[in-house]
Order: sequence, then C-alpha cells, then structure tokens
Amino acid sequence: LIDNLEYEIPKVISEIILRDCNFNLLGSVIDLGCGTGLLGAEIKQFCRRLEGLDLSQKMLDEAKKKSIYSELIKQDILSYLATENLNFNYFIATDVFLYIGDLSGVFRLIKDRNKAGGKLVFSTEHYDGDGFFLEQSGRYSHSKIYIEGLCGKFGYQLRHFETQPLRKEKN
Repeated sequence: LIDNLEYEIPKVISEIILRDCNFNLLGSVIDLGCGTGLLGAEIKQFCRRLEGLDLSQKMLDEAKKKSIYSELIKQDILSYLATENLNFNYFIATDVFLYIGDLSGVFRLIKDRNKAGGKLVFSTEHYDGDGFFLEQSGRYSHSKIYIEGLCGKFGYQLRHFETQPLRKEKN
C-alpha cells in the first residue's frame, strides 16, 4: 500500500492533526477502521490512549504485531458507536468512509454519544456533486457541500479541507 500505491494519507492526516493541536498530547483517540495500524504508527507517541477498531480479524492481527494500540476491537463502526461507551478526544478514519455512503449516522452517533465532545478527522474521496456517489471502483466519494451540511446539522466545525490523491491508481 505504501510502496506500490504511494499511500501517504495516515502521515498527511497525522500532520494536520498535530499542526492543529500545536503538538500537544491528543488525549484518547480511536482509529476507526484501523487496518494494520498505519495511522496508529504515526500518532501513537502523541496519544494518552489509542484504540483501534476494524471489521477484519486479519487486519487486527497485523496491527497487534506492531504493539501500537491499547486495545483492538473487531466490530462494525456503526454498531460500535451505537453500543459502546464513547469517551474520545479524537475519532480518526483514514480511507474508511469510502466504504460508507451516508455518513450522517457516524456524525450523529459520535456527537450524541461521546462524553468528551471529540473531534472527527477523516479522509474520503472527493465528489464534485452535492451529496455522495458510488464510484465505479465500488468506493463512495463525498462532496464538500455534503460534509459541510453534516457539520452544520450535527454541530461540527470544518477546520480543514483539501483535495489530493489518496493513492496511486492504475499507474
């Protein structure tokens, strides 16, 4: 992923978060869709507690080998957000929302259920329309207008937005 597809989003997201918080400790962080722990490796040293959540046991097994996370959880994002006690300063999702079309449930559950009033940081593919769109790749793209609408509806402030390639595709 990193070498062949030039995937740098965990590093980019980490730099944005750390720049925004002036390199202070991030507190308690959950990596939604943590995969093998690429984001966790970038931010672990700045976290008081870092948890990882993923659907794939194989991904969690790889992440466990790196000893990055305080806890690894195998569960769907929406069911986790709906049922667990949430007390995080940051919810981070790198290239996970590509597999979720309608993000309103994620935004609502974090806002309604999190005790710490945390920040939601994520990457997604960009869509030039008004909402979200299922691409031929099988991944969803989301428009800035759609994200701004969710932020307004659920009381978030959009602090950073930029477009850049998420990964190299088809050479």
